[in-house]
Amino acid sequence: MNLKMLEDVLDPGGESLDAVLDWVNGRIEAIRKTAFTPEAIETFASVELKEEFVHSFGMEASSTWRRFFLATLLADWASYEKPVDRADFARLKYIMTSAYRYTRLWGCRLADRKFTPVGYTAWYPIAKFVFDGALDNQAEIDDRGIILPLRFASAKNIRYGYVFNFSIAKELRHSSCSKKLLHSFLSDKAFASDIEALMIAVSPEGRKFAERMRFVSAGDIKVQGETETLYVRHPRS
Repeated sequence: MNLKMLEDVLDPGGESLDAVLDWVNGRIEAIRKTAFTPEAIETFASVELKEEFVHSFGMEASSTWRRFFLATLLADWASYEKPVDRADFARLKYIMTSAYRYTRLWGCRLADRKFTPVGYTAWYPIAKFVFDGALDNQAEIDDRGIILPLRFASAKNIRYGYVFNFSIAKELRHSSCSKKLLHSFLSDKAFASDIEALMIAVSPEGRKFAERMRFVSAGDIKVQGETETLYVRHPRS
């Protein structure tokens, strides 16, 4: 999908937080009201952002990056009902300054013909001490936000990773769209089998996905009172 599709997404630059959240919630309401006909599903496609941003204000000076970030936030919130399961605005924005290259956004054109994000997959490199610390101290994990991305990692030096998200709006679960999203992530050569990785599953679907990706349970954790499962994947021998 061409990045021009992101022009249907609000540019949050210069907008108040209230205005941004009103737009996000309005698009979520549009998703909830949509009957995903074969014609709508036919428009399901992905967009990635691989551009390097050279500017004194970094990627936040780019309207494309700002739209990509907000589109990802919309996809996240459309996928989860509980606030505890959603990535909050500030946390996702921080992560996206490092991890936008490892994010694949998926969307459809709704009845108004606007491209609307409905799901996304994302992973990112993490430091060895973050990987080891999560496994050694999982009883102390009470916030997924402690697993932060390794900034400025080159592809050849990535040894540890974290599956940040794999989700789609509930209206499209168990559809050809969810299957396409899954197949795309499983085929991601960047997330190679020789990378040691962590994942936290918050739903039965997430646990099934973890097992399909050859992750094994490292035990349950408590996040804001909710029981979630920490998974680990070691390289094939």
